[in-house]
Amino acid sequence: SSSSSSSAMSGPTADAYPRFGPPLACGCCAPTPWWSEPDAAAMMTRTHTRETPRLMNTFTKTKTPFVPLDGNRVGWYICGPTVYDSAHMGHARNYVNFDVLRRVVTEYFRYDVRFVMNVTDIDDKIVMRAHQRRSEEVLALAEKTLGASGLDAEPSAIALKALLASGEKKLGEQSALSAALAATVNAKARESDSSSGPVVDESWSIQDAYLTLAKRFEDEFMGDMASLNVMRPDALTRVSEYVDKIVSYIQRIVDRGFAYESNGSVYFDVPTFEKDANHKYAKLNKAALAEDEVEAAMDGEGALAADASEKKDAHDFVLWKASKPGEPSWASPWGEGRPGWHI
Repeated sequence: SSSSSSSAMSGPTADAYPRFGPPLACGCCAPTPWWSEPDAAAMMTRTHTRETPRLMNTFTKTKTPFVPLDGNRVGWYICGPTVYDSAHMGHARNYVNFDVLRRVVTEYFRYDVRFVMNVTDIDDKIVMRAHQRRSEEVLALAEKTLGASGLDAEPSAIALKALLASGEKKLGEQSALSAALAATVNAKARESDSSSGPVVDESWSIQDAYLTLAKRFEDEFMGDMASLNVMRPDALTRVSEYVDKIVSYIQRIVDRGFAYESNGSVYFDVPTFEKDANHKYAKLNKAALAEDEVEAAMDGEGALAADASEKKDAHDFVLWKASKPGEPSWASPWGEGRPGWHI
């Protein structure tokens, strides 16, 4: 049907659409023209194109009307996976759940949603998994080249196996032993056949390997989500692509007095933030400051976290983590390191 020429809005009027807005078949029929007034709350009271959703307000513990900050536009940020392994049923449950909510918001309430998901591709679990796979690959190729008896007599192989069996997180030592064994394997291969190329890639570096592993599991995750009919995000952000911006952001927090450097790492200063008149820590979970909640709160610190004695307070958490040998690193005002999980 044609729109009224007397309408104050540009484009079609609210009456021109069915009760729940236009179909979403194409971009030329976007919902924004009929929801362009700055006073979104007032518009909601006048239009009959849709009902106003009411959401649980965590602060007041009551249901309140959902009013976008910018007309009909809604920015939605969702925490994506930490890509160190294959997705499991917990991932499926979480992302199917949010996909249903997203479809309700876009297809029923007709909001113009920009859905952004992050991927954590720099993390202790990714780094450790990359080293684990490298060591296992080198040991397998060493046994194939040297034979079982030769492998058992090779000092670097003996030491590498012992380190892996111990479960210790000495990644620098693990990397060095894997490299030494790789060099031995390639030398043995050349002795047997001078025209033979290297059996093991000696150019392996954790600075590249962590990302190779992360990309593989990110692709696998996206494939799994597609098989569940979960819509792709409108934008995908990866930690590895924003390290420079993360460094700048952390510096701003330090400059404002809410973070401090310690042994090359940077920690968020929880007590200082809590004491500030304009801020309140743990707004959504007041119990987070309880002494018995510290361990749970520090779960994201990672297996490669520094000693807790670096912190001023047990509740402080790492924003920038100083890198040790065998860990990927980027330059920063505080030294070589990488973003902490919390940032």
